[in-house]
Amino acid sequence: ALHVRRELFDLAKGSAPGSDADLSAALRARHVSLTPHDEKPTFQAWNGIIRNYKVNSTPTMVVRYSPSDVRTFRGGMEIRQGLEQLRKALTPARSPGKAGRGKG
Repeated sequence: ALHVRRELFDLAKGSAPGSDADLSAALRARHVSLTPHDEKPTFQAWNGIIRNYKVNSTPTMVVRYSPSDVRTFRGGMEIRQGLEQLRKALTPARSPGKAGRGKG
């Protein structure tokens, strides 16, 4: 993805290809292959998520810990707090008997 992005920016700096066919040819010349993709199902899924979790602003982060525990964080500060909560939830708990081991 980063390679493709870099190639697109490089193309945009020069005389950018005018049509889709020109762009495809320019990317193929730079060893970037294209595969047609129907984005409609992806956008339908995103719209369903947006409606389901009532996402009405950006940035928004939704974390589903379980079917009954879904948390929504809005704005940079809340999202940072949500990321910290998620990190803690994903970090395995250390058993008390193993604390301090490995030091000589």
